[in-house]
Amino acid sequence: MDKVVQSSNQSLFTRKEAAVKLRISLPTLDKLISSQKLTSLLIGRRRLISEQHLDTLINQAGGSK
Repeated sequence: MDKVVQSSNQSLFTRKEAAVKLRISLPTLDKLISSQKLTSLLIGRRRLISEQHLDTLINQAGGSK
């Protein structure tokens, strides 16, 4: 089961958790990461996304409407 990782007062989400938070599919999340519209960390085999980067993406999307 995926768990949110706390690191230096910053939450890190798995790909699945980030997709749920953004209400998008995993392939769409992967496209955002590969196009560098969403920054992620690769730790070992795990790709994690910080809450700060998710919030930035949400704010950018909200501002473009």
